[in-house]
Amino acid sequence: MTDHTTPIPDLPADPTRDPAPDTGEPAPPGHRDSPQQPHDAPPDKDPV
Repeated sequence: MTDHTTPIPDLPADPTRDPAPDTGEPAPPGHRDSPQQPHDAPPDKDPV
């Protein structure tokens, strides 16, 4: 069995090589869970 030698392409493991499916934009490095990031509001929707 030589299949175990081939690294399986894990999407969640490599967020930098996979764009955000929700926003359609390239996911920034370090972000791989929530493409919208509710805790980090965008500048146009900044309540401050």
